Amino acid sequence: MSGWISTDPIIDQYLPKYPESNENIRELAKDPLTYWKKHLPSLGGVYNSSNIGLYSYVHNNPVKFVDPNGKDVWVEGPSADETPLHQSINVGKPDGYYISISFGANGKVHIDFKNYSFGLEGEVYMDKDKGGLIVEGMYLKTTHQEDMKVLNIFFDELKSDPKVYLPETCRSFSQDLFSKIKGMGIGIDAKAPNDEKRKSYSTARAIINNVLNMFTTTTSSTSTEKKE
Repeated sequence: MSGWISTDPIIDQYLPKYPESNENIRELAKDPLTYWKKHLPSLGGVYNSSNIGLYSYVHNNPVKFVDPNGKDVWVEGPSADETPLHQSINVGKPDGYYISISFGANGKVHIDFKNYSFGLEGEVYMDKDKGGLIVEGMYLKTTHQEDMKVLNIFFDELKSDPKVYLPETCRSFSQDLFSKIKGMGIGIDAKAPNDEKRKSYSTARAIINNVLNMFTTTTSSTSTEKKE
């Protein structure tokens, strides 16, 4: 019984964590079943505090919500260190640990002779800057089994070939992938749980956007006056 409430300093070794290293991502993509058996035995069992609270996994409302592991899928905007219009798609706990991916230019030139296209090259990447405002209408409550499906979709995207950055952007990638996942019957629509920290990022970005718009307008007006 004492093991259930242990303050053992190595208890973190028993808590489930999703992979972030490329090596672990490749291992998971190659054989998901073996990976989860190796890295997530019993999802942490009694050593995972969320497994002990009787209804904490559904915000103490088991009638309205059904979510055995408290993980969801959503699209969020920029965090404090990202560009104003940035978006990413995510799976996990919005108030805890989660995996985030997006699409962006990688600094290379992409030439596609087959489709007669060229331009800046873009690719799917793991987004390390998290915590932006969750987009309303783009939040799904999911089951553990559905999360596994979404993670496999994420890893397939991470392994996909680079392509021309425009017209594909981080926003179109995140929103299209969310629509694809929802179209597969995964999850149920729910209200975005934006906390004050996420809202503060939104406010900061709004201020930046206003400044940028003012600068753009001023520059445009000056250029017009010079031409006249």
